[in-house]
Amino acid sequence: MTPSFIESGECEGAVVKGSDWESPGGLTCRQLRLSVGEVLLDVPALLASSSIKLVKNPTGSAEFSFSEKDFGAFLSHPLMRRALLKRGLVLLEFDKDSVRYTPERIILDARWRGLPAPMTLGMSCIGPRKVLIESLNKDLQILQ
Repeated sequence: MTPSFIESGECEGAVVKGSDWESPGGLTCRQLRLSVGEVLLDVPALLASSSIKLVKNPTGSAEFSFSEKDFGAFLSHPLMRRALLKRGLVLLEFDKDSVRYTPERIILDARWRGLPAPMTLGMSCIGPRKVLIESLNKDLQILQ
């Protein structure tokens, strides 16, 4: 770090890498890599509370590697639950301990309207930064 960074809180970019990561909210992943462009930190907040606060939101990319357990925790996390509620999927519940991987599929147990709804999800790349996860169940098209 240069003195100008400490004074201004500005840098041209930042990369955060880690393994066996866990958030305070219980999200986990085997590996992660976050990369952002220009960063502007709130230096007084950093010095006062030892926490990173951004003055403006940077743009960048993220890569995550999830184990089956990690993905189960992601699907059952309260933030995911809120996202499902926003899409009107209030009656969909995932069993976080049922996630199983195959080379091109994610298989998991869920409940839809209180009834068992085993799911098979397919994953495909639909652009340089987008992954489509879709239901492959012919009789269960609630995720599309």
